[in-house]
Amino acid sequence: MVQRGRIDSWMVFIDPLNPHERTRLGDTPVGLKNVGNTCWFSAVIQSLFHLPIVRKHILSYNMPAVSIISSDTPQCDQTGEQQTSSQILLFMQELRVLFSLLVQSKRKYVNPSKPVEILKSAFTTSSSQFSYQQDVSEFTHKLLEWLQQAFAMQQVEGRQEDGEADGSDREEENPVVRLFYGKCRTEGVNEGNRFTNESSFTSFPVQVRGHHDLHSCLEASLVQREIEPVSNNETTAVKAEQETWFTRLPPILSIELSRFEFNQSEQKAEKIHDRLTFPCTMYMDRYLECNKEDVSARRETVYKLRHKLDVLERQLDRFTSYKSKRVALQDVFDLALGFAQTKRMRAEDCERDDDVMETSPQTSQDINSASSQNAVVVEPCPRHVTDEELRMLHSCLTRWKKEVNEDQQGLREDIEDVMNQINEMYNDPSLTQVCYHLYAVLVHEGEAAGGHYWAYINSLATAKWLKFNDISVSEVTWEEVERESMGDHHMASAYCLIYLDKSQREWINCSDEAYCLSPDMQLVVDKDNQELQDEIKEYDDKQQKSQLVPSFSEDARHLGPHPDVTGNESQPAESTLQGLGFPRVLKEPPEAVTELQSPAVEIQQLVNPTALDNFVSEVFTQQYTAKLSEYKQLSDCFSVANDTRLVHLCCYMISSGASPHLIDLAIYEEVLKHLPLESVPAGSHHAVQNVAYRKLRSLGSDEDRVEIQHWKVHFDKFCRATGYLVVGLEHLEMKCNSAALPYLVKAWDVNSQLVFSESQAGRAAEGVLAEARHYCLKSVNSEALRLFISLSADNVDKAMDLIHNLIIPCLPKLETSSLQSDHAAKENVMETWCALLSGDNLGAGRQQRLQEVLEKMLDVSAIRNEIRDAPIAGDLLSDLFQRYKEIIAKLHYK
Repeated sequence: MVQRGRIDSWMVFIDPLNPHERTRLGDTPVGLKNVGNTCWFSAVIQSLFHLPIVRKHILSYNMPAVSIISSDTPQCDQTGEQQTSSQILLFMQELRVLFSLLVQSKRKYVNPSKPVEILKSAFTTSSSQFSYQQDVSEFTHKLLEWLQQAFAMQQVEGRQEDGEADGSDREEENPVVRLFYGKCRTEGVNEGNRFTNESSFTSFPVQVRGHHDLHSCLEASLVQREIEPVSNNETTAVKAEQETWFTRLPPILSIELSRFEFNQSEQKAEKIHDRLTFPCTMYMDRYLECNKEDVSARRETVYKLRHKLDVLERQLDRFTSYKSKRVALQDVFDLALGFAQTKRMRAEDCERDDDVMETSPQTSQDINSASSQNAVVVEPCPRHVTDEELRMLHSCLTRWKKEVNEDQQGLREDIEDVMNQINEMYNDPSLTQVCYHLYAVLVHEGEAAGGHYWAYINSLATAKWLKFNDISVSEVTWEEVERESMGDHHMASAYCLIYLDKSQREWINCSDEAYCLSPDMQLVVDKDNQELQDEIKEYDDKQQKSQLVPSFSEDARHLGPHPDVTGNESQPAESTLQGLGFPRVLKEPPEAVTELQSPAVEIQQLVNPTALDNFVSEVFTQQYTAKLSEYKQLSDCFSVANDTRLVHLCCYMISSGASPHLIDLAIYEEVLKHLPLESVPAGSHHAVQNVAYRKLRSLGSDEDRVEIQHWKVHFDKFCRATGYLVVGLEHLEMKCNSAALPYLVKAWDVNSQLVFSESQAGRAAEGVLAEARHYCLKSVNSEALRLFISLSADNVDKAMDLIHNLIIPCLPKLETSSLQSDHAAKENVMETWCALLSGDNLGAGRQQRLQEVLEKMLDVSAIRNEIRDAPIAGDLLSDLFQRYKEIIAKLHYK
């Protein structure tokens, strides 16, 4: 899965070696593999595929027999039109295959390389290469254009087969045109001349800059009261204006949010991160031509109301920012009265000061010290004011303050009234007939130069929001969709919104026809599924021969040890954790080892099936009881200083609140892996293993085995997080703070991926991790400050390296953390560097570099730096339990 926040240009997902990790879980939607800069493709294709009416048309597409040019035909022998037609039909064929796999594949994700490469060819010329950051709107337009042309070719062939003389395309019959194409009419006046233009659209563009909600964007795009005149003669130029009205809205309405613009001064493209809200339900009546007369009158009323609102808000601003000084007028009154009353307070203070000085020390040094400590800074005050003047001033200011408060309250009430009129202007029943529901939100994270794409889709079957992020498909809440797509949060924001016409929802959400595969596509899918099953069988056979239950964390073996480990790879083959989340052993405490004896069964009896079954049942019962007792005892001994969760998957599950049934199944897996075969003839080993394997399968359902896999993945991440924590603490213990911080941040990242619904019991020691990273960050920040204020230019460069590679990348993580201590750590870093602004001995060069640092620190959402890598050169998990206990004891964590 591609991680958010990183630039997609170098991300290519590598398939796990274990085919079980590539197997689809139940009815979970199938993901799309990122085959190199293709997250844009995944986001758009998933949003189309999960529309049943679109899926139905793609899957039922009949490849035209005419005009098809074989892919083997040399391009030099094809005309330009023939090449395009050939590309389109080849793309449709591969798109059908892709959609078929998304319907019935048993894989967790499928490879979209073939349709991607064909589509890329449409953007590639002999003089330029396809860019990863291809404008997504252009891609979407090209995709829909090809789909429209493909169905047009199908229609032409159908009419020719029916003997119709007219073989031309009929747009109204084209499913892509009916579903996605809208029409609008633009009317206006330019230099006194009226004009009317009609056009069609597939994705309606709106500007984000200067707007806060989607209706405001649409109004600004559809109604332009002043447009640039055609004439360049300023003396004859007449104000021009235009209005656009929708004459037909498509059932699937796509709205393109223009979040990229070109900065003329810097000559580069920039992304707009401004927040823009959009509704789940939107009424489009106010934009339809059929309501033109009514809406035009309402728009004129709204225009006048907004002008009135602007006047009221500016009037209120005169009170709240008096004379443009950003001081409320009431505060001016309070300050004036306070100034007048300062005189009398001063006399009393002076008397107290005299009493203090009489009892002060007698030595000159003490007197000087006491004088500086007890000196009172006198506030400004009038030289003379009488009681009568004070009473009059108090009376006037109190009266004026009351009048000002009344005036302000009146203005606020008027403003609220005007805003209510504006908000209710289009809520008339006659303008709430054409209802659209939000179906998909396509998101871009990053800047104009690069980033990552994913899609949020509201399932038409379950009404739940799903996040499609390349191979990963997960259920999310509407709150997450809002947070990640409305802007002003990190660098993620929506660039395209897809709404569905509520009145045609049943037609769009067609029946099971959307899942029916043609015979040729069924063969393709069955073949692919069989290949996966063959791969799983081959993998399982290899695992069974080596007496290993399939591991779900193959990549863990490549991580490597902490800096003090020599890298010795020799470990017992019968490791407790092999096949249960880790391929390497975690050193167990001696007292946790229990000797298990084989049941007393006659060897010669094992040829009898009943005897075999009894033997396995007795083994399962005896060893299960012993191991369950052992793991519960270990779990009871859990503490921060003695994290027994690291000893075994079952200890982790018990401490994290897994269901007893799943814990039992995990123990039975362990028993299966360590059958006492030493007393069994070699010829009977395979028979015993087969009986044990069948017994294990009978103890749990497929859903249970899926849950066990999830727990193994959690255990994998938990041990990784602890491993990085241990390495970081080992560096910290050696006073290598700069080296420790990347490991602690890496542990933080992995730990944050462990999400438990009721508690965070399954995470690595969060308290230790938080305290360690705060201490480490503070130490690195202090070292950077020391280097920065030194007189050496080399030291300043070293300070900048620490700031940019270690300190600044931590700030976004601290900003978004739920821990108050993380926010305090961030503020401590900020205050350290802001305090330098008051100094005047840094010099121009360092002042400029300080200004650059502060600009980055103050705009956390724009930080793209990734923290320095945490290199591992061996086995990160070697002897993890023992190393954790030792380093915690050395650092005196309780």
